[in-house]
Amino acid sequence: ENEGEDCSICLSTIFQGNLMAILPCSHRFHEQCVLRWLNQSRACPYCRSRIS
Repeated sequence: ENEGEDCSICLSTIFQGNLMAILPCSHRFHEQCVLRWLNQSRACPYCRSRIS
Protein backbone atom coordinates (compact mmCIF):
# COMPACT_ATOMS: atom_id res chain seq x y z
CA GLU A 1 0.00 0.00 0.00
CA ASN A 2 2.79 2.46 0.86
CA GLU A 3 5.31 1.12 -1.65
CA GLY A 4 7.07 3.94 -3.42
CA GLU A 5 6.92 6.33 -0.47
CA ASP A 6 10.24 8.08 0.20
CA CYS A 7 12.11 8.25 3.50
CA SER A 8 12.61 11.98 4.07
CA ILE A 9 15.81 11.31 6.04
CA CYS A 10 17.81 9.43 3.38
CA LEU A 11 15.58 10.37 0.41
CA SER A 12 15.47 6.74 -0.76
CA THR A 13 12.30 4.83 -1.55
CA ILE A 14 10.77 2.67 1.17
CA PHE A 15 10.04 -0.57 -0.66
CA GLN A 16 7.70 -3.33 0.47
CA GLY A 17 9.72 -5.58 2.76
CA ASN A 18 11.95 -2.77 4.08
CA LEU A 19 11.84 -2.27 7.83
CA MET A 20 9.80 0.88 8.39
CA ALA A 21 9.11 2.95 11.50
CA ILE A 22 5.90 4.94 11.91
CA LEU A 23 6.12 7.75 14.45
CA PRO A 24 3.14 8.88 16.60
CA CYS A 25 2.60 11.76 14.14
CA SER A 26 2.12 9.07 11.42
CA HIS A 27 5.24 9.97 9.42
CA ARG A 28 7.12 6.95 8.03
CA PHE A 29 10.85 6.37 7.66
CA HIS A 30 13.30 3.51 7.21
CA GLU A 31 13.71 2.05 10.69
CA GLN A 32 17.51 2.48 10.77
CA CYS A 33 17.28 6.07 9.50
CA VAL A 34 14.84 7.17 12.18
CA LEU A 35 16.68 5.32 14.97
CA ARG A 36 19.88 7.21 14.09
CA TRP A 37 17.90 10.46 13.92
CA LEU A 38 16.23 9.90 17.30
CA ASN A 39 19.64 9.37 18.93
CA GLN A 40 20.35 13.03 18.07
CA SER A 41 16.90 14.62 18.31
CA ARG A 42 13.64 13.65 20.03
CA ALA A 43 11.50 15.25 17.32
CA CYS A 44 10.08 13.98 14.04
CA PRO A 45 12.49 14.95 11.26
CA TYR A 46 9.55 15.89 9.03
CA CYS A 47 7.15 17.88 11.23
CA ARG A 48 9.28 18.41 14.37
CA SER A 49 6.60 16.94 16.68
CA ARG A 50 8.18 15.91 19.97
CA ILE A 51 8.66 12.16 20.48
CA SER A 52 8.44 11.01 24.10
